[in-house]
Amino acid sequence: MRKICKGILQKKFLVLGLVMLSLAQPIHAEAAQGRITIHLKNSEGTGISGIEFQIFQVGVISDGQPEFYADFGIGVYPQTAEQIEEVVGILQRKITAAPLKTGVTDAKGVLEFNGAEEGVYFVMASPDNSYGEIMPFIVHLPYYEEVNGQMQGPGYQIEVEPKAEPKQGPGSVPPGDSQTSECPTVRIASSNPVKTGDTSRIGLYLCLMVSSALLILGIIMKGRTRELPGTSRKGRSYK
Repeated sequence: MRKICKGILQKKFLVLGLVMLSLAQPIHAEAAQGRITIHLKNSEGTGISGIEFQIFQVGVISDGQPEFYADFGIGVYPQTAEQIEEVVGILQRKITAAPLKTGVTDAKGVLEFNGAEEGVYFVMASPDNSYGEIMPFIVHLPYYEEVNGQMQGPGYQIEVEPKAEPKQGPGSVPPGDSQTSECPTVRIASSNPVKTGDTSRIGLYLCLMVSSALLILGIIMKGRTRELPGTSRKGRSYK
């Protein structure tokens, strides 16, 4: 009887272990919800709707770091405005493939590219547009940003306000120095899922709690089995 009960418990714990392993794996559902949202700044005398943008994937994430495809000959991911300007120029000259996606801004000057996977992306506006000069930019997913001295991320849903110089209407004032930065404004979207990669720890903690409870239950059941009346230590019934 003891051997039978012991075998049943072993099978139960084996099944439990397999379930724990499957639940404890990191959850990366966030990556499948990648989104790059473009916001055009509203400027008097310019149209912000119907502006066409194209997005190209130009690299991958390798060992957690963004890298460009070897065909472009870009060794290091740019960090400064000068480096970004140089890389943008290289990409504009060397990209020959069709864009991954094309879209136009809505009435609020917003355009969403949904379903973006991990990687490096190059985004450019149609040069013939009613808004003005919109600088191409590069972004990568996942994205990290520093807020109040704290690193935030990974973010798979980001918002970008590209550097742009709207066309000047009659009587308008030319843009000031605040618009001369070569870098776009990039931030993690407020609706970004909460660090999905870290939820693997939550699943692990839940598994540990469940396994502990089942282990205690198994010990109690085993103790009760030993105390069953009519059985000896050798498993023989005696009258």
